[in-house]
Amino acid sequence: MGNFWLKVKIWLKTTLAAVLFIYALLFIYNNSNEQVHFWWWFGHNYEHEKLTFGFAAFVGGVILTIVVRTTFTTMRQLQDLQTRGRSQRMERDIQDMKEKAARLQTLNPVGSPTGTSVPGAFEAPSRKPDETGA
Repeated sequence: MGNFWLKVKIWLKTTLAAVLFIYALLFIYNNSNEQVHFWWWFGHNYEHEKLTFGFAAFVGGVILTIVVRTTFTTMRQLQDLQTRGRSQRMERDIQDMKEKAARLQTLNPVGSPTGTSVPGAFEAPSRKPDETGA
């Protein structure tokens, strides 16, 4: 029974393709001699065959679609490139900051109570009791 439905499907597709082909031939035959008046600009009226004009309009639409799609794709790629460049710049800055911090930490002596390389550099100066003036 499955073989029967396969044959029906094949014959249906073949018949549909033949009908579409015959319609295309009749369409070309009936529209090949009719003229279309096309206005380009003032004083520039041209006559073309309807079929040729339709084919040219179709090809022009396809080309325009490809150009518009390519333009939007390029714009999206430029935005991605800018975003990627910005994030790479930020990553480089963070990496530089980490390297500087690592260099500063290696300059400090390990046993230093203040954590600075110069003893007393960030401490308030101590006053002697006789200098206070009291």
